[in-house]
Amino acid sequence: MTQPRIPLVVKEETFGQTVLFAVVTVVGLYLVATAGQYTVRQDDGQLGGGFLPLAAGLVLSVLGVVQLVATGVRLGRLARDTQGLEATEARRRSQAAELDIFGRTGSQRVRQLATVVVAIVVSVALAPLFGLLGALLLLSLFISAVVEHRGWWSSVLISVASVGLVYLIFDVLLALPLPDGLLLDTLLGA
Repeated sequence: MTQPRIPLVVKEETFGQTVLFAVVTVVGLYLVATAGQYTVRQDDGQLGGGFLPLAAGLVLSVLGVVQLVATGVRLGRLARDTQGLEATEARRRSQAAELDIFGRTGSQRVRQLATVVVAIVVSVALAPLFGLLGALLLLSLFISAVVEHRGWWSSVLISVASVGLVYLIFDVLLALPLPDGLLLDTLLGA
């Protein structure tokens, strides 16, 4: 008995998803590992600046692993299904050719997702320099203006409002200090 062949289009899609989910998992684990550089819990019991990277890292890690497992399970089911492979390949090709409500094809959506994942990795790397709010501002500007092709003014408004909301919730309402960056510390003379 021969082993069923998984269609090439399914292999390519699954490989791309696996790589993206692995990157998300690694970024999450990196955030968890480096959150200790900041104070996660202060001596008085208040949450410190390291709590947000720790929580975000845990969420990203868990979601990444769940998606990796789900992708593996789906690929395993496809490998065992000898009759439905041709139908699956035809369905995937037609879905890839379909446009979403924004006029994007399946390959464009995957490319945008990959771009956003890379932007998140760069944002995490820039956080020690620009601080959490600065890195989030740059990330939001990039996603809004470059990935989603919004106008610059609306991108700036969306980004400033988003970062302002994060500041309001975490720094003002929850009194949770957010990690500062080296650049901010230098500018403020701290």
